[in-house]
Amino acid sequence: MSSPPSAATASESSTTTVFEEDTRQEQRPLKQSLSKSLCRESFWKCLLLSVLMYGCMGAMVWCHITKVTRFTFDSALKGKSKMYHDSPCSDGYIYIPLALLGILYLVYLLECWHCHVKNELLHKMDVEGIYEHIKKMQQAKPCIWWKAFSYHYVRRTRQVTRYRRYTCTQVYHERLDSHVAEAEFDYSHCGVKDVSKQLLGLEKSVLTKMRLTKCFSFANVESENSYLTQRARFFTDNEGLDDYMEAREDMNLKNNDLKEYVLVLCDPKHHPWYLSHYVFWFASFLTFSWPLRVFTEYRTAYVHYRVEKVFGHDYRPVSPCVDRRYWCRIPRVKSTDVTELEWHICSNQQLLTQRLTSWIWPSDRPTSARFIRTQRPLKQSLSKSLCRESFWKCFLLSVLMYGCMGTMVWCHITKVTRLTFDSDFKGKSMMYHDSPCSDGYIYIPLALLGMLYLVYLVECWHCHVKNELQHKVDVEGISERIQRMQQAKPCIWWKAISYHYVRRTRQVTRYRNGDAYTSTQVYHERVNTHVAEAEFDYSHCGVKDVSKQ
Repeated sequence: MSSPPSAATASESSTTTVFEEDTRQEQRPLKQSLSKSLCRESFWKCLLLSVLMYGCMGAMVWCHITKVTRFTFDSALKGKSKMYHDSPCSDGYIYIPLALLGILYLVYLLECWHCHVKNELLHKMDVEGIYEHIKKMQQAKPCIWWKAFSYHYVRRTRQVTRYRRYTCTQVYHERLDSHVAEAEFDYSHCGVKDVSKQLLGLEKSVLTKMRLTKCFSFANVESENSYLTQRARFFTDNEGLDDYMEAREDMNLKNNDLKEYVLVLCDPKHHPWYLSHYVFWFASFLTFSWPLRVFTEYRTAYVHYRVEKVFGHDYRPVSPCVDRRYWCRIPRVKSTDVTELEWHICSNQQLLTQRLTSWIWPSDRPTSARFIRTQRPLKQSLSKSLCRESFWKCFLLSVLMYGCMGTMVWCHITKVTRLTFDSDFKGKSMMYHDSPCSDGYIYIPLALLGMLYLVYLVECWHCHVKNELQHKVDVEGISERIQRMQQAKPCIWWKAISYHYVRRTRQVTRYRNGDAYTSTQVYHERVNTHVAEAEFDYSHCGVKDVSKQ
């Protein structure tokens, strides 16, 4: 017998009841010690680069401070030696750690930029927003879904052209999905309750890194058996439809976008000093980025919050004739990514489902009073503009040219002490100051600068041509074009091209050792045999433009 409507209504209301009347377990963020912060996030790349740079700077300081004793011999003084003190790196060895330091510093700055961009792309929320988000997740209905892909592999061939127009046939195997089925767990006779912990104490920490996960369990054996039975029936019905079967399953929270990692800020408008962009880059330029990151990690609290749903707290036995096997249709979610086309279709359908709450209005309401969604251009910060378009080619060429010019300026400014010996002056030494690049080494960065400058001009010309070829429209023109696009009728079309390959031959003349000879080359040409086109007929459905203004 089927349950009465009152019982069904009570069951539906019990499934949406949040676990508020009972006492929830409390959970608070954990502040970690310095050792635990190093174990959690060591920033080993930044540490390794910093240690190597400090080693290079230490080697250069050692070369300037340390003095070694040198001996020189002259035959004019009847084999007598002359002793003097000089730096161990006076023969030019100091340029080895200097060049290595420059390379490591560039890599170090790139690593700092990558860390900064990674932190900027992390999802950020305030304390009130995360509390509201957690409350919505606790109130959201769970959806345990399964998906089965039946597929097989097809042996195909393709023509691959090698060098000198040599064509060969390559054999490969391609996966073809023949059947896709999806279903979800029907828990209408079980009921569901949220038993997640109560999160407290976020406002006591200036910065909190939160990880959000979801899980489910069963309150009794009957509910678990019902879940296992529906799951087994679904995969049994779809097993054997093809050579192979791929199974997927997961739990989603309906109408809720779950971000796994969230950065919670106590006061988003007033950040502490160690979270400032200026402090970060100032410390990075002074090679103190690793200590700043460790200090920031030490001041950060961590919490792993689990949204847990329990099935079976209101279990009602159902007779076999009434019990549904499973729900054969599940709501489109982002996780149903069979192919790229289906992913876009699912995303668009989910987007329309969310918008329907703003577009459904009473029929007696005037059109002018209806709500219109608006959209405005977003001005981006400097870091986001670098993430969107970094112009890394121009930046790299500019840095290399500045390095060459800096090397040339250093060669003109720096003076080193040189010693020369002359036999006419009875082996006496003569000391003078000269440029370290006086032997012609200055032409190396000069030649490199010339080549880099030519490549730089070519890259600038390419960027200019790319900008010139881009379509440009004024404000009135783009507004009129958007209005025409909103008023235009859509056309979803399909096109099928049937074709086959024909084996053909041609005569090719080649040359070897000055002699010409003719050979027969075999190639395959594609021939289209049939082309069919069609479009979606939505005359019985209707269409509406819901674009933003």
